[in-house]
Amino acid sequence: MPDRVALELWIPTFYYPPLEDVSYESEKPFPTAEERGKAVLEYIAEKCPVRFDGAVIEPELESVEFSKVEQGLHLGLLTDFVNARMRFNYRFDEQPGQISFVWGIWVPEPEFGWDAIWDGQGDPQELQLVFVHGRTPVPVFFSPKEPEFIWHAPLDGEGLFAPPVEVDAPVAKVPVVSIGLVALTGIFLGFTRKVSDFTAVRVVASGALLAGAVFFSSAGVTLGGKGGDLSRKAAEEAFVRALEKGFLDPGAGGVAAPLRPRMVEEVAHSMIMHDQGGALATPVKVAIESVRLSERTGERGFDVDARWRVMGSADHWEHSHAFAKEFKGRFLFAPVDGQWVITAVHVKGEQRLDPETLEPVIPQVGMDPALNS
Repeated sequence: MPDRVALELWIPTFYYPPLEDVSYESEKPFPTAEERGKAVLEYIAEKCPVRFDGAVIEPELESVEFSKVEQGLHLGLLTDFVNARMRFNYRFDEQPGQISFVWGIWVPEPEFGWDAIWDGQGDPQELQLVFVHGRTPVPVFFSPKEPEFIWHAPLDGEGLFAPPVEVDAPVAKVPVVSIGLVALTGIFLGFTRKVSDFTAVRVVASGALLAGAVFFSSAGVTLGGKGGDLSRKAAEEAFVRALEKGFLDPGAGGVAAPLRPRMVEEVAHSMIMHDQGGALATPVKVAIESVRLSERTGERGFDVDARWRVMGSADHWEHSHAFAKEFKGRFLFAPVDGQWVITAVHVKGEQRLDPETLEPVIPQVGMDPALNS
């Protein structure tokens, strides 16, 4: 199991003050990690702090190597310089849930300005790094306006599965109308058994009463259990309310109590804006696109297939980002302790949407497709 995060930095020495005296023209031997280690570490810690779950982690310098670059292309010009390759380690005992990287080393604007070498797209000081977790490389972009990237640990398992939730016991339905009609049939036959003139009437009337008993056999008074029974339409309306509450306030009602901690975690993870430095959006609106209910055989409740959209926003480095994502999943909706709630969830798919058009967002070239989910 990994016990550290490693940062490998390649940078011209004239952009790293503790090493700016290491020049191409100098005939002195390159300094060692022991000689410059303290100053190198202090600078990277100040300019590029790393936090695990909110706590600042001090870097360790594993190595520093130098190489001379002759007539290398830099800011559109060919120049000689020394490149420094440094490797830093940030150790942990348990894998953090979040890792925050803040970058603060920027290429200054050249004397001739950006226009000569910049196409006007994006930020001329934008810096691209690659974050690797396992075997998955993730492009990371930093700029003075967006200097932070937050990595979020993946959730265990696929989608969201509930822990066992005890559903209310099935209720017994007493078919009151049917029993009443059967009893009335018996009484009628008893009173008319000696009257021959009523033979035809007896047959027709008793047949009608028994047919009514069969027709009303599904109606009755609910005995036992909690929460009562819901019609399909009422269940659909109740489920929509529960799903909205589950995303907007997953720690409250709408979701069975044993499922709430996992729901909180899953909702937060689904709100990560990977293309905005890992900022975490807050859901503000849930729009249900489709709901299909199926009664469960021999059990209380409904299997529900649903598709829904979540819109939100994130405040990140003094500006806001709009957020939209569409989900599809399967739920179990059943009564628990007298309340109809979501008792199990499996998120089967996610798709980022353009917040303005609500059209699917195509992943960036080189972006891990999983990050678009």
